[in-house]
Amino acid sequence: MKLPKGSVSAILSHDGRTVVVGVGQGSELTLQTYSSATGQPAQVLWKRQQDATPARISPDATGHHLLAVGDDGRLYARGGAVPAQDFSDAAW
Repeated sequence: MKLPKGSVSAILSHDGRTVVVGVGQGSELTLQTYSSATGQPAQVLWKRQQDATPARISPDATGHHLLAVGDDGRLYARGGAVPAQDFSDAAW
């Protein structure tokens, strides 16, 4: 599967049907799902107006919540961002 321009991290969903991709383009950071069968975009999970690239993505145990570590020294979630260098800086 070819990842979209600006992406540097991706994870496979628990059921294997989708791939969550972190994309940083311009001043926007986006987490979006893509079909693992077709490679087509599926659902935008969240967008943040930040000039950062998601260096790593991590799901919680349920697979329904995601954290992204940006290359700007921040930890991103759907509701906001906090200063953090790694996932170990979060109670996850």
